[in-house]
Amino acid sequence: MNYDILIVEDSKLISNNLKKCLEEDGHNVEQAFDFFTAVEQIQSHRFDYILLDLILPDGEGEMLMPYAKHADARVIVMTTDRDSFRRDRMFGFGIVDYIIKDRYFDDIIESIRRMIRQVDSNSRQTLLVVDDSHFIRNHLELLLSSRGFLVLSAADGKEAYELMKKYPIDALIADLEMPVMDGFGLIAKVRRNEAFKNIPVMILTGSNDSNKIAKVIKHGVKDLIRKPYIVEEVLLKIDNMMNAVSQRHLLEREQCKFDLYHDAIVNSTLYMKFSPDLHAVYVNARFSELVFGLKAEKFKPILLRDLIKNPTMELFRSLQRLSPKSPPVNYIYTFERYDASTCYISAAVSGIFDAEGALVEMIFIGHDVTQLQENEQSLSLKVEEQVQLNLEQQQLMFNQAKMAAMGEMIGNIAHQWRQPLNTLALMIQNFEDAHAYGEMTESYVEETAQKAMHQIEFMSKTIDDFRNFFEPNKQKERFDVAEAIANTMDIMEKTLHSHAITIRYEGVQKHKYLAMGYRNELQQVILNLLSNANDILCDKEGERWIMISLSQDEKMLCLSIEDNGGGVSETVIERIFEPYFTTKAEGKGTGVGLYMSKMIMEKNMQGSLSVRNTAFGACFSACLPLEQNLESEPE
Repeated sequence: MNYDILIVEDSKLISNNLKKCLEEDGHNVEQAFDFFTAVEQIQSHRFDYILLDLILPDGEGEMLMPYAKHADARVIVMTTDRDSFRRDRMFGFGIVDYIIKDRYFDDIIESIRRMIRQVDSNSRQTLLVVDDSHFIRNHLELLLSSRGFLVLSAADGKEAYELMKKYPIDALIADLEMPVMDGFGLIAKVRRNEAFKNIPVMILTGSNDSNKIAKVIKHGVKDLIRKPYIVEEVLLKIDNMMNAVSQRHLLEREQCKFDLYHDAIVNSTLYMKFSPDLHAVYVNARFSELVFGLKAEKFKPILLRDLIKNPTMELFRSLQRLSPKSPPVNYIYTFERYDASTCYISAAVSGIFDAEGALVEMIFIGHDVTQLQENEQSLSLKVEEQVQLNLEQQQLMFNQAKMAAMGEMIGNIAHQWRQPLNTLALMIQNFEDAHAYGEMTESYVEETAQKAMHQIEFMSKTIDDFRNFFEPNKQKERFDVAEAIANTMDIMEKTLHSHAITIRYEGVQKHKYLAMGYRNELQQVILNLLSNANDILCDKEGERWIMISLSQDEKMLCLSIEDNGGGVSETVIERIFEPYFTTKAEGKGTGVGLYMSKMIMEKNMQGSLSVRNTAFGACFSACLPLEQNLESEPE
């Protein structure tokens, strides 16, 4: 606790050193170097303690005692004056302590600190003073209250005993010879009462009768002080007695905590002891009931290896290697219960060692995790089942996406072949006309055959382009993303042209954009995005265009495909990559194309696929890591 302290000391060296030390302890410290300054400060400010020098340049320090008493401040005297009469008089004024200054400074400051701590400790204790002398009762009350004690008083043993029944008393200071009930009667009555028998008793007596002294000592009196008493002797003996009381209370509290811990271990955990040769010699009630199905007192020692189901030699070696410095052995133990079922106990085993460090016994403290283990095993099975189900579901989606892509492919082949087929049909019709009119010359046949073969070669190349386009990659390769775009446009160009859709490029032909991954899978993503844009623009009136752009920074390469189809509704844009979600009319979309495209970009290409609305329409961005730095090439 922090206090407000006034130092009244004419030596600035001593005062300043005291101030520094006490402020380091957290106290608020003021200084006065003479009598009149001290009076002003005491009257204008409340202090908990006053450190008082008795010899001041403008007066005697003890003249400050009435001011200090009025301000309810505790006084600790610091002086070089050894006069015993003056010393007793100062204690009579109710000072806390009398410190001689001709000692080392460290001793002085430590005495002050110790006394402040002592008063703090005393403030939690109650003393009962029993004496038929009004003067002694008042004098002791003054001395003891200045030391922080709460003091009650009584004029005889009977009155004292009634007070003890009403208030909690920590110690008793009693005279032997009193009216109504003397000290002997009070002590005897106190010792017969179970609630009071441990209260320490100190006797104040003017008797020199050795028989009386022996009698009170046999009744367990803590100490004895003869009248007339020396004040400091009384205070020191009472301090010693109350320190012993504090220690006893502390031990009682610790014992209470220990009992609570012990009860918690015995009643709330699974507890077992076994010997260094690994024989279980004790189990608590919960352990015995769980594993053996019987009361703990009927348990008989058993070898640990016979108790644990499927024990491991490594576990036993770990237990036998326990040393005073080794940590507890943590393990989940499997026990076969009395009904042949299995239980799991998570426990820590610690060693108990003697003074020489030899292992005496081992303590097993654990808790039942059977339900947790069974849930974990059940969860593992469910996870495996769900993973397998997800794999099957994903494979189904891939197959659906593949079928949808094949449909797109057939439609694009039809667009690619329509013109060559029309040309071949016209050639065949011309053959009939030439034959009818006699115009089928050798040169005409040769020229027409060459033109027909050219068309057939074009159609054959179209088939090869589609086959290579959809052929799955076996391993990652370095490829140019601009070439992947060009390959995709070879397939989609006729379809887009037939719908009057203009293709615009930005940055695609300026550089070589090298990436590491699966070329054909990226081409499938591009094809899917272009096909979606084509479906949107088919229903649009006026100008129709698709912008394909490439850009990159230090780490990523980004392919963007934007259309002027008006964009995606803000109410569904967050769901557009979900499986089986589609904005197309019923029968025109499966809802797996964008989902599979996102899976390809994120899982196979370690990239990303996202969508945003622009001022014109939807813009899909497919980003993937760069394989190497940008390499410039001429346009």
